Amino acid sequence: MKSRVSPFAAKPTTAACRHVLQTLLLGGAALLLPITALAEGSPRRFDCAIIQSCDADGNCQSSDESITLHLEPQQIDADGSGTYVIRYGGKEADMRALSEAGPFYWALPSERNTLLVSGDTQILWHRVKLGAVPGTSIDFMHCSFRQ
Repeated sequence: MKSRVSPFAAKPTTAACRHVLQTLLLGGAALLLPITALAEGSPRRFDCAIIQSCDADGNCQSSDESITLHLEPQQIDADGSGTYVIRYGGKEADMRALSEAGPFYWALPSERNTLLVSGDTQILWHRVKLGAVPGTSIDFMHCSFRQ
């Protein structure tokens, strides 16, 4: 049996469709606003609460840790890719981005790191620790952005 639309059903107006489209476009752009602002060249600060930390076996624990990430653009292309300096917890490293939304990655002598933006305030931090006892962790973070 065919589905029929009632002839009395309200049809969306062009203005209503335009409003919905504008809302979706602006909402999508807002998701990347803190990250895309990095392409402007100003240093940025992310105050992050680590909500949950998981190991390579998928064992996760709640966390009440916090960390502040300082990102300073160095050479940025029009698409947001390029190099940055990242500072956190007394550490500093050259960081690379593949686009304005990441992924962002950097290396320390005994660690490899990747940041993945997963929402307007959510960031995943993947860490691979090298050495005699290697390990992997993924931190789920809720971050606020400051310029």
